[in-house]
Amino acid sequence: MRLLELTIGTRHFYLPEETDLGEFERAIEDAARTGGGMIGIPGLHQHPVSALITPGTPVFIEHVELADDSREDRNDLTSSVDFDLHSSFSEWNA
Repeated sequence: MRLLELTIGTRHFYLPEETDLGEFERAIEDAARTGGGMIGIPGLHQHPVSALITPGTPVFIEHVELADDSREDRNDLTSSVDFDLHSSFSEWNA
């Protein structure tokens, strides 16, 4: 499965598959070209999301390949690193 990841500044968004990428890129370019403007960010957000795009705003759109979820082997979803946080937090209870 392929997703489009949008990064504006330090915020990350995943765009729906049906996003018209050409139209969306033109909206970003137009906002930057005119000195700044708000654009709507398509997505499955709980509320409408907009962003102010200026000529200095870093914007990246990246195609992300997702791993096949049908695989039986899911060991890559766990980490071999183990931290003992209990002893660190036990001092707070004193």
